[in-house]
Amino acid sequence: MTNLKHNNTNNRSQKYNFEILCYDTNNSTSFNDDVDCFYNSLLANSKLFNNEKLKKANNIITSNDQKLSIKISLTKDSPQIYNFTLSCEYQSSNDSFDSSNAELKNFSDFRKNICKYLVENIKFGKVFIARDDLSRFALAAAYGKFYTLENTLRSYIVKSFNKIYGANKSFFDSIDSEMQEKIHKRGKREDIFSSLSSEGSINTKIFLLDTDDLGNIIYKYSYGNLKLEDIIKKINSYESLAALKEDVKVNIDKHFNSFKEVNFQEKWQKIKDFRNKIAHNSLTDFDETIKIFDDISSLMSFLSEENKKVLENKDYIDIEREIYDSTPSDYRRIDKLDVLKKVKEYHQWCASKNWTFMSLKNFVYNWLAENYELSSIWFGLEELEKEGYIKIEIWKDPEGVYPDQKSIQLIKEF
Repeated sequence: MTNLKHNNTNNRSQKYNFEILCYDTNNSTSFNDDVDCFYNSLLANSKLFNNEKLKKANNIITSNDQKLSIKISLTKDSPQIYNFTLSCEYQSSNDSFDSSNAELKNFSDFRKNICKYLVENIKFGKVFIARDDLSRFALAAAYGKFYTLENTLRSYIVKSFNKIYGANKSFFDSIDSEMQEKIHKRGKREDIFSSLSSEGSINTKIFLLDTDDLGNIIYKYSYGNLKLEDIIKKINSYESLAALKEDVKVNIDKHFNSFKEVNFQEKWQKIKDFRNKIAHNSLTDFDETIKIFDDISSLMSFLSEENKKVLENKDYIDIEREIYDSTPSDYRRIDKLDVLKKVKEYHQWCASKNWTFMSLKNFVYNWLAENYELSSIWFGLEELEKEGYIKIEIWKDPEGVYPDQKSIQLIKEF
């Protein structure tokens, strides 16, 4: 069926069956129950077979290279309706789904062309696809590639959000309440690792999210999500309109700009749709499969590099004043005088540990955030720094082991 040459040194031969049921529901065909006439109508259409020579023997059409064979059988469902079964078999010398495989490309097109011919030219009223091995093998080949990509994105999300917001927050706060409920309902599905800790110290929630959820974390949601009730909480807790505007940006605008450069959202949505075909063992063709493989390969290379950057990059800031997380409405506000008292206590505690580095992140989240509104904490810190009572600066590990982080220094007291 093919006039194109390609190298198949490392590929295997594979047989593909394609079975079609044809019903003359409108009595529109010209041959009624004449199987030989049906064969001849196929043989007369040389374009259907790429102008390749065909022969008919023992009620089977075969191509000159013996790779394609078509057998037609007849059964009567009723005196008025004739039912023909076309069993097409193609023996390909190359089973790889790549753009150079002209054999598979041509057979893929043949499947569609013969179905179209049966309806438009021979005038069958109903045509059913009963078996399609090419789709089955294509989806099976995509299965491993897709799930490798999906888990690579999971890995990136966990690493990134832990680095940006800290392990106590993680990615869970970047999803909306509907998705959080989904995780809650699916919680018992993962009982291998999560069951090892009764206190929930082993977090496997990222594996309870599906393809759509993972994509939404990157390009749809904002940290703390964007449902109406959550936006109201944010508005009530913010001192700065500029900070609020920054916080409600979606994650791809705030943290994942590089994802825009590779058209991540467009590619991920196409892959997600193809994933549904895998899940439901649906139909595909050669061209669609190749395009999806290209998108998967492109995003896999991108995410692999991004995962390396998350682990290797030491030039990040572990905490920013612009990050005003929403906190429960019953949390107390704290004024700058009390913030300064807490800074002094923290300074004394670090000294008792012989620590020269006073982590701003540790101070904000572990000393204050469990009892006080974050917006009031940040407001107090900003005022104290402006007035010269504290100093917030970048700490660099002299040994180069730990990444750059922000430290807080006590300069003077009231």
